[in-house]
Parts: sequence; structure tokens; C-alpha cells
Amino acid sequence: MLLSKLNKYLYFFFVIIFFSHNVYAEPKDIWDKSKKIQKIEKNNKKLDKDKRNPSDLPETVFSKDKKINLKTSSINQAEISVEDELIFGLYEPDQSGIDLNFWSNLKQKDLSKSLNKILLEEKQLINLKKQIFFSKINLNSFEDEGKVYLSFITKWLIKNKQMQLIDNVIYQNSIIKKDKELLEFLFNYYLSNYQLDKACSYTKLMTSDLDSKKLDKYKIFCHLRNKEFQIALSKLELGIENKRFDSFFIKKVNEITGIEKTNQKNFNNILNAHMTVISSKQDNVDYINFSKNSELRNYYFKSKLYKNFLNDKFLENIEDNKLNDIIIFLERSTNDDLIDIENLTALYKKVTFTVDDLINPKTASKKYQRPVSHALLFQALILSQDDFIKYEILKALKNKLYLNGLNKIADKIYLKEILKINSDIVSKEDKTLIKNANKTQNNIDDFLHKSNVINLIKNKKDKNAYKNLKIFSKKIKQKKYVLNQKDLALINLLHKNKIKLPDNFKKNIYKEELYIPNNIFNLIDNNKKNLALLKTIEFTNKLQSKEDYLKNFLIILKIFDELKMPTLKKIFAENELSIT
Repeated sequence: MLLSKLNKYLYFFFVIIFFSHNVYAEPKDIWDKSKKIQKIEKNNKKLDKDKRNPSDLPETVFSKDKKINLKTSSINQAEISVEDELIFGLYEPDQSGIDLNFWSNLKQKDLSKSLNKILLEEKQLINLKKQIFFSKINLNSFEDEGKVYLSFITKWLIKNKQMQLIDNVIYQNSIIKKDKELLEFLFNYYLSNYQLDKACSYTKLMTSDLDSKKLDKYKIFCHLRNKEFQIALSKLELGIENKRFDSFFIKKVNEITGIEKTNQKNFNNILNAHMTVISSKQDNVDYINFSKNSELRNYYFKSKLYKNFLNDKFLENIEDNKLNDIIIFLERSTNDDLIDIENLTALYKKVTFTVDDLINPKTASKKYQRPVSHALLFQALILSQDDFIKYEILKALKNKLYLNGLNKIADKIYLKEILKINSDIVSKEDKTLIKNANKTQNNIDDFLHKSNVINLIKNKKDKNAYKNLKIFSKKIKQKKYVLNQKDLALINLLHKNKIKLPDNFKKNIYKEELYIPNNIFNLIDNNKKNLALLKTIEFTNKLQSKEDYLKNFLIILKIFDELKMPTLKKIFAENELSIT
């Protein structure tokens, strides 16, 4: 009996050992067997399911009597959008009529060519371009996943200095936070405006994966500003090991932290200039060091450094050999709206000329270079007592300043001095300039296209707007108001919106046939709306032509009608007519 029991125990013992060995030695075989079992069970269930009567099938299965909703809206798109879409932008598609994949099927070379042309344009129709290029789009719909498009966005934002827009874009689009060019611009922009806290706020976005020596410098500088010297020195040491910093930057960081003393100065860029200023006595910082570019000039005036130099005492005791350099510096600064024009014209008067030069200023100015020629024409202008001569000199001075890129100075001097000349001898264009200058600039009702008449497009029953329309009609009859090109555009816009116009306005309705340019028309006809829209933006440059302004304005409205983009049409009209 005992042997019999012992044999049973030994038998079970060997069985257990055998199976445990297989379990640990070959785990894959067990999973394979499990899969095979599941597959067999699944097939068996399928066979059982096929044997059922049709009446036993669940309602989710197709049948003739059931209507199934197969519309896209019935699908939960949130699950697939992660893989298929990378969204960039601010405005929802229903706000602009530009859907998420609007730019798809557009060849990269065509897109790049058009965007580059738009970058070269003057700052105009900003609101329209904002609505178009910041409507939400799917970057994955581009051939290059949006690299060319995002590069354009960065360059456009920097060129137009849309600072609030930049912050909105960064806040809502994490992808653009990694743009080195944009981050470098933001830091420099706010540092040049002496907004140091704002400049440093962007260093939080400068992560370690952004390989930029400039951004590394900015981060160290902001640590210094926050008195975080140990962190700054630690990052400086790491940068020195990797040969990322120049000797000037290293010495200035060491000087600011008290490690060494150096009198080195550098004004090659805005950061070097600022580090030079904060580590030097302001009396040793000369204005001429900030004359190289607008960024440095901007810093010079926004930081109030100019108060130590360009004061009345300094201006009264300028040496003759330095006068030209100072005038050129002030010309550039005045043209950037950094200093009042009176400071510049006061220096124009300090330049010495012969009597012959002042008698024949237009001829004499040809032998002088800038800024002496400007000073000569200005002196002759204010000395002249004859309106005919004064008017000729004024036009010559304006042309000379325009030629040297000083448009804002030219316009300011021209507007001030034209008011002193008898209006009977000036051109028709200057007569209009004088009339407009005499109006109250803060009253938008001085101009038809800026008045509340525009509200008639939104509300045909606006009594105040219609009353104002009649007032302008009466002024025109009495020859107290002359319609300009934008007024004519508004009148035609009112007519297109079936607004009842006064009788004397009806003669201003454009009656000729309007033709969309062939290249845009063909694109629309071939359903290439994306490229047609880009070409339309290019076509808006035609609005700068005064002769065909009204015609081109109406053609653009017609294009938007053909594109079936009423929102963009509305934004274009409001943007162009400066409607608030």
C-alpha cells in the first residue's frame, strides 16, 4: 500500500516538473496556442452568426428598411484629426470662408512665388491679409507640411511689426514658438524700445533644443537682469566650452557680475550696445555710436540717452566739422518719428551759405551733398517773400528729401509751408491738400468715405447715416466738397448694395463693363480658388494707380463675388476705405 501511494506521488511530481519546464522554456508557444484558440472561437461565432435568421440581426446592420446616416458630421473627427491634421491659425473657417485644406493641391513653387511677391508689397490691406493668412489651416495639406507657409508668416509678421498679432499667434499656436527668427526679432524689438521686461519674457520660449547662439546670449542677459548671477555664469561657462560666445560678450558678463573690469565698447548690435551702456558712464556714450541703423537710434531715444547730449546747450555749441554728422543723425531720427522736426530745422539754419547760394538755391543745391543741400533749400524757402519762388523752392526741397528717403520729413515741411502760400497759384492737387489740412483732423465726417454713411451697407434704415449722405450731397452741389477716389468707391459700393442715392450721386456710378484679369478668371474657372486668391492679393497693388482706382476697386469686389467669399469682400472694402 505504501509503495502504491509513493508511486502516485512520484508520478504527479514528475508531471508538475515537466509542465513547469515547458511553461518557462517556451512562453511564445503558449501565446501562439492562445491566439489559435481565440481564432477558432471567433470563426465558430461567425458560423453561428451566419446561421441566424435575418430577423435576429441587430439594427446597426444594413437593411433595405433602415436608412443609415453616412454623413461626415456623424463621425467623431476628433479621433482622426490628431494623425491627419496639424492646425495653424487664429480665425475659424466659417469666419473667412477659407477651409482647413484650402491651400492643398497647390504646387509648392507656385505658393512660394506668390508669397514672396506679397512680402515685397507695401504695408497695405493689413486686415485683409490677416484674415486670409491667419485663418486656421491644416499644415499637413501642404507638400512640405507648411514649412514655406510658416516661413512666410514669420517674415510677414516681422516686416509689418504686428506685435499684438504676434502674441496672439504665439499664444494659440505652439508650433511657431520654435521659430528662432521670430524669437530673435521679438527680443531685439522690445530691447530697442527699452522694454526690457517684455524682451526677457520671450526667453521662456527659448528652449534648449533651439540651436541659436543669439538666443543663448539673450537668456544669459536676462539672468543678469534678474540678478541670477550664478545661473548666468554657469550657462556662460557651458557656452565657452562649446565656443558659442565672442570675447566681448564674455568680458561684459564678467564685468556685470563683478569678476573683472573692462572698458570695452561695442555698438554692432542692440544687445552689445545695451551691455556697453549699463556697464559704462553715460557721459562716455556718444550719440554717433547709435547712428548706424534705426534699431540703435530707436534705443538711443527710448532709453532717454539723448537728454545728456541733444539739449539746447549742446546744439548751440556744435563745432562746424561735426555739424553735418549731427544733421544726418537727426534727419534719420526725425524721419523715424523719434524727435520733433523743430530740432532738425533749427540745425538747418546753422549752416552758413553765400548770398549767391541763397539767391539761386535750386541751382546751388546741385553742387552740395546731403544734408547741406537740404539746409540750403530750407533757408531759401523761409527767406523768400515771393509766393511763386517760394512754391518752386518748396517743391524742389520735397523732391530732394524724397530722393534721400526722408519722405516723412518732406511731407511735414511741405504741409506746414504750403499753408503759407497763396492757394491761387498752387496745383489742383495741392489745393485739395490745403483744404484737407484746414479741416478738423479728428472729425471723420470731414470725408464721405470715413463718415457714418458706410453704416448704410449694414443697415439700410439707419436714419443718421442717410441724413449724412444728403448733407454731403448738398455740399457737393454748393461746391463745398470735392469727391475723392475713395468717396467714389463708397458711392459705387452703396449702389451695388441697392442703397437709394441722391440724384447728383448717380452720375458717379461706374457704367463700363468690368473684366476680371485673365489669369485670375482662368484659375477661378478651373476651380483653383487658392491660387486665384493669391493672385488677387497681388492685384490689389493696382489700387495705387490713381487713374484706374475705382475700376480696380470694383474688379476686386467682382473677384470676391466669383470666389464666393463674401466675408473677405467685406473686409477688403472696409480695410481699403479705412472704415472703423
